[in-house]
Order: sequence, then C-alpha cells, then structure tokens
Amino acid sequence: MGDKRKMYSVENTPIKKIQNDTFILYLIFLISGILFSVTKNSFLGSVSVLLICVAVLLRPAEENFYFIFGLQFVRVIIPLSLGSSAYGLVLPVYAVLTLKYLIKYKYFDIEQILLLMILILDISVSAASGIFKIGDNISWIFSFLYVIFALKKYADKIDFERLFVFFLLAQWTICLVNIIAELQIFGRSLIPSMYGVYTKELGDFAFGKAYSSIAGGNGIGFNNSLAVALCIIMLPRAKSVLLKLFYIVSLVFLGYCGVLAISRGFYVELAIFLALVLLSSAKNSSRLVVYTILIGLIVGIVYIAAHNDIFVVIERVFVRFERGNANREELIASALRLLGNNAFVLFFGAGTYYPDVYGFTAHNIYFDSVVSLGIIGGIVYWGIILYTIFSSVKRNGRLTLFGAIPLIMLFSYKFISGSTRDVGFYYYIALGVLFVIYISNEKRNSGGKTNVQESNNYINAGF
Repeated sequence: MGDKRKMYSVENTPIKKIQNDTFILYLIFLISGILFSVTKNSFLGSVSVLLICVAVLLRPAEENFYFIFGLQFVRVIIPLSLGSSAYGLVLPVYAVLTLKYLIKYKYFDIEQILLLMILILDISVSAASGIFKIGDNISWIFSFLYVIFALKKYADKIDFERLFVFFLLAQWTICLVNIIAELQIFGRSLIPSMYGVYTKELGDFAFGKAYSSIAGGNGIGFNNSLAVALCIIMLPRAKSVLLKLFYIVSLVFLGYCGVLAISRGFYVELAIFLALVLLSSAKNSSRLVVYTILIGLIVGIVYIAAHNDIFVVIERVFVRFERGNANREELIASALRLLGNNAFVLFFGAGTYYPDVYGFTAHNIYFDSVVSLGIIGGIVYWGIILYTIFSSVKRNGRLTLFGAIPLIMLFSYKFISGSTRDVGFYYYIALGVLFVIYISNEKRNSGGKTNVQESNNYINAGF
C-alpha cells in the first residue's frame, strides 16, 4: 500500500500538476455552463464538449474519474448548449474511454459481460417498440461499466475528500444556474427573499423549477440534502481552514436552496440522515456530541433566520407531499398495468426509453428497472449493483451503518425518483461506496498520512 501512496501522492510534482490541471479544467467547464445560462452562446457549449473529449481521452485514467464524476451532475449543460444531436457526438467518448481501460488492463469479467448483454437486450426491445436511441443506450451502460471499473481499479487510491469538493462545486453550479434563470424569468432571484414573501406572489413556485431540466425540485432537493449531510460529517474531519470554510458556506447556501425546493428529496432524506447519525453514534459518545451540537446549531440558525415563515414552509411541504404521493401512486399503477397486460414486457422489458412509447415513467427506479429490462434483466441489473457495492467495500474496507449513510439516503430516495437510464445514479453509487471505504479506513490510516491530509495539500495548492 505504501508504494501506491507514494505513486499517487500530491507531493510528487508531476501528479500534483496533473491534479491542479484537472481541477482547473473542471472549473472552466462549470464556468462555461454558468455563462451559457446567461448568454445562451453556443460557443460556450463547444468549450464544454471539447473539454470532455480532451479530458477523457488524453488524461491519466486515475485522474479522469474526478473530472467525469463531477461533470455527470451538470452534464445536461451540453445538450442545452448545442442541442441533443451534438450531445450524441460526445456519447461515444464514454464507450471509447471504457473500452480503452478494459483492454489496457485486460479487465473483462462476468459483470462486464452481463452488462453488455443488458445493452443488447435494451437496444433490441427498444427497437421492437420503434425506439432507436442507440447512443443513449450506450451512454448509460458504458457509464455504469466505467463506474464498476473505477471502483475495482482505483477505489483504494481515490481521495474521497477531494472528490467531495468536485461534487459540491457541481451543486453550486446547479443552484447558480437556477438563480440566473429566475432572474431572467421573474426579473429577480427568489433565493435572497424569505420563503413566505414569494409564496404569496408566485403560488406553487418552488426553487428548481426555473431551470428544471438540469435537476428539478426533487433533484436539487436530494443533491443538496446529500451535500448538507456530508458537509456536517466532513466538517470535523477537515484539517484545512479553507476547506472548513468551504464546507460551512456550502452547508448554508446549498441547505437554503434545498429548503426552498420544497421537495421530499430534501426533507425526508435529511430526516433519514438525522436518524442514521443518532443510531450509528449511540456507542460513540464523542461523535454523538459533535454531531448533536452541529445539527443543533444549524436548526437554531434556521429558526432565528426564518421563524416567521416556518409554518408557511411546513404547510407547503405537506401540500407537495400529498400531490407528489398521488402522482407517484398513479405512475406505479401504470407500470403495474403494463407489466400485467404484456408478458413480453414483464419478462424482457420495454427498453429504458419506454416513456417515448407508453407516455409515462415509473418515477421509482425499482419499478422502472423491471419495466425497462423485465424481470430477467432487472434481476441481473440489481445483482450487478449489489455485487459491485459489497465486493468493492470488502476489498478496501468494512461496511458500517455510519459509512453507509449516503448509500441508504440514495436508495431510499430512489423510491420516488430515478430510472436505469439516469447516468448520474451510478456516480452516486460510486460516491456512496467511496465514503464507506473512507470512513472504514479512517482509523487504519491514522498512524500515517491519510486521504484527508493529502486532500488538504491538494486544496491548498489548487483550490
């Protein structure tokens, strides 16, 4: 392990330079997306596409993961910039990248073979329904393949804290793009105003709807709940003052945006997070005290800042819960009807882009996987996911309730959202697995140089 640490240490000048270059490339990508939301200049979209191609084809494999991971959460900027046809030109890059690594490392096993079989199944049943989206089929399958490859090859080398910075910057970008969209639509942003002020003026409007194609209310809600949860967990672990400040500012800004999204993806997931923190910290008094104080401070600040509007927020949350539940129940009923009335779909699926034919999406990844791939494909699909998670953790650490918090939040959220074709889902899985490993190895690395310390060197140098 020591040799690997030396090889990837940021104190090795070439690697340090590569890491800084990766960070700069990612910042340019995010800035170009934000500027596009203001100017609608297609040149900025071209910059995004060029950056992706350069990054994934020319850069070292271990560094690629940070860049590709980060851009998945804002990847919709590309088709909005240049149109879906231009986005289609970028999709083969994922296939080229994955195949390059698989061939280079001679890394073919049962998971890769099964996923390629699912790809053939997906394309075939989609074509049978008159849907021809081969590029999109390839995109989600090869993104899944790439995540599996990265976890097996680099899970012990990926610096979680550095990866989390990329994740937070993506969420900042999504929120800023939505704020800009609000300014363009309403003439002012809704974020600086208190919730009750604009509720009366705009009725059912919630943050995330102005630019819903990039995330939407539930998407922003879940993303920000996960960001808030991990900021609370990582804040006591950060050694760099700059990193601590970044976590605190992100906690406040992303938490506030999440509150205004009025989304089950925010409130329910934060409740799950709080319950898991208390349960997992029951036998660790020091950790329980630290997180209780942190959470208490956050609740206190929220109450002081918005106590006049809390009841308005609560009322809106319950209204949206009722509407959302009724809508999801109807969508699931539609999925069950399709499966019950069509034996072919039940066993072999309708293809991952079945909404184009049947006019609905299950909005529940568990039902969606069966409608998309059938019972046979669904069993294989979830078998690969579970095997990837448990085998990656087993090789590099130990599964604990505390370490599993992001994964539990993810899979509970997917009861109300998600689909097999959602590329970002596989990178959320990677984030969760890498957090399990990070927490598991925290004590083991305490005697030597830890991932946290390496990340702080990186942050101080490049952030």
